[in-house]
Amino acid sequence: MNIAITTSQPPSCWNDLSEKILGSGEIILNNLAVQLVKLGHNVDVPHHENFGIIEGVNYTNNHSKLYDVVIGELEPHTAFYVNANKRYSYIQSDNHWLPVDIGLFDNIDVIVLAGECLYNHYAKYIDKSRLFLIHNGYDDSLCYADESKRDKLSLCFSASSSPSCGLHVALQALNLIGRSDIIFHIYGTLALWHIDCKNNVFTPDDEYEELLQRLIGQAKYKVVVHGAVPYHKMLTEYTKHSILIHPKTHETFGCSLIEAQAAGVVPVAANVWACLDRVKHGKTGLNCQYENAMSFAEGILLLLDNDKLRQEMSRNCQEYAKNFTWRKSAQQWSDLFDTA
Repeated sequence: MNIAITTSQPPSCWNDLSEKILGSGEIILNNLAVQLVKLGHNVDVPHHENFGIIEGVNYTNNHSKLYDVVIGELEPHTAFYVNANKRYSYIQSDNHWLPVDIGLFDNIDVIVLAGECLYNHYAKYIDKSRLFLIHNGYDDSLCYADESKRDKLSLCFSASSSPSCGLHVALQALNLIGRSDIIFHIYGTLALWHIDCKNNVFTPDDEYEELLQRLIGQAKYKVVVHGAVPYHKMLTEYTKHSILIHPKTHETFGCSLIEAQAAGVVPVAANVWACLDRVKHGKTGLNCQYENAMSFAEGILLLLDNDKLRQEMSRNCQEYAKNFTWRKSAQQWSDLFDTA
C-alpha cells in the first residue's frame, strides 16, 4: 500500500533520532513510518527539507502523488496536504476536556486516537464508527531493563518543563522528603517543543524558571540537569533509575511513562487522564493526587523504603510495556488499512 504521513510539526523528522532534539510528534511520525515500511508498505513523508530515503522511508517534497492512504498527524487539516483515496487523522496530543470541533473532521474517513482518554473524549462528540484507538509506542531495541546499571537512589523526571508537566511538584515532593542520599535527574526542556529558552535553563517563562531554580536551590539532595536529550540516548538512560516522577496533568498517552516502564522504572504519576490509563495503582506504578507534593512524597518514600514492592512493580512494568512496542502499533495500523 502507498502511504503518506504528513504533519504540521516542522521539521518533519529527518530520521535523526540519535542526534537531534525532537518533540514527541516527530519521534512518533518517524517510528511509525519505519515500522510500516518493515511491514511491506511504501511510505512517503512529504515535507519541506532534506530529501532522500532513510530506512526505507522516502522523505520528499513531491506533493502531487496520489496515495492509497494519507495519515495526517497532529491536526486534521494535515490529511489534506496530499491527494489520497482515504484520509486518516492521527490525533495523539489534543485537549481531552473541551468540546471537539466536529467540523474539523469533515471529509476525514478515519480518526485514530493515541490513547484511551482521547478516544473516550472524542466518542462523546463523534460517531464511534469513525474512531479507532491505536496506542503510541516505544523502541524496544533501545529501551529495556538492565539491572546492572540501575541505582535504587537515582530518580528521574522526563518531560518538557511547562507548569502542567509538574517539575515543580516533583521538586517540592523531594524537598519534603529531605533525604540527602537521593540523586534527581531532570531530562527535558521546552526546547523539545522548538522553543528557545535563551538565558533560562528550563523555560522562557521567567516566573516558572525562578520557581524551579528556587526549589533546586533548596534541595538537600543532588540534582543533575540534563536538558533536552536526543531520543535514542534518552531511551538508554531510563534503566539507570529506579523511579520516574511524573506529575503531568495534561497527558494524552504517556510516551515517557511507557519508555520508563519498559526499562523497569516505576512511575509515581498524577491521578488524571492518561496517567491513569498507563499506571495501575500498586501494579505498574503509583497514582498520586495531582498537584499535591505531599502525595507524591509519600509515594516516592513507599518505593524507596520497600525494595521488594519496588522490584515487583518494576517487573510488572516491564511486562506491561511489551504491549506498546512500535512494531505492534504499526501492525494495528496495517490491519486498519485493510478494514476501514
